[in-house]
Amino acid sequence: MVWPERNAARRPAWYRFKLGHFEITIFLDGVSARDGPHPAFGSNQTPETVYALLRENFLPDRRYENLYLPVLVNTGEQVVLFDTGNGPRGRKTGSGRLAALMSDSGYARGQVDIVVITHGHPDHIGGMIEDGVPAFPNARYVFGAKEFDYWTKGENIPEARVKTRELFMQIAVPFAAQAHIGLEGLGLDEEFRSLYRIEPVVLGCQGHQGARGHGAMGLVGVEAEERLAAGLQEILRIVHGPGPALAETPVVAASLGVPAAGPHAVGIQTF
Repeated sequence: MVWPERNAARRPAWYRFKLGHFEITIFLDGVSARDGPHPAFGSNQTPETVYALLRENFLPDRRYENLYLPVLVNTGEQVVLFDTGNGPRGRKTGSGRLAALMSDSGYARGQVDIVVITHGHPDHIGGMIEDGVPAFPNARYVFGAKEFDYWTKGENIPEARVKTRELFMQIAVPFAAQAHIGLEGLGLDEEFRSLYRIEPVVLGCQGHQGARGHGAMGLVGVEAEERLAAGLQEILRIVHGPGPALAETPVVAASLGVPAAGPHAVGIQTF
């Protein structure tokens, strides 16, 4: 018997679902395979502990895929984009697909009202510029104040992140005059502000060698579910391992300043 040739399985380039009345679209801006994840993740644990934890969770222990996944949240009133992907600089290696995928998914870049930069790594800020102009021309840009200060002041930048800072100064800093540095400057309309707000989620990831302020941002409704906190805890347990980094992590619904009940919460975990 001759079997028909099978097409190779393809992962989706974008995926859309509903959470409450939020419409959420996740874009696969790109992917890279690397050695690890230890010590880039779980550096406060021994390699053997991390390897065992990964195997327990059915994950490879010496290689991992780093996925670049910008997230777009349509609340019905605002279109909020979390991070911008690698942008033009990533296209030589097959990343930087966000702009094209947005169009494929039915969104124009001009529809984005707010761009939230969770932190200043290249795969999060690279897509802020397309063809020398802002990629999201009608958007307000939001940076965490501590994160923005860390990169602009340039103090205690590790050698491995010197080029990251150079890119941040080149791409992100020109937006400072029109951006909201710190969440209090977001400028949402009163009705929206009474229902939703963008909040930092303090993850306490001592075991991660990332940027200052490296962690998560969430678009959180006033009726956020406990499962947001539980999900973030599970991410930390698997990626960062057991120990003080997890035990001291204040990821609970109360830390978001919202009640722990209801269907409207989106946690954006970023690395």
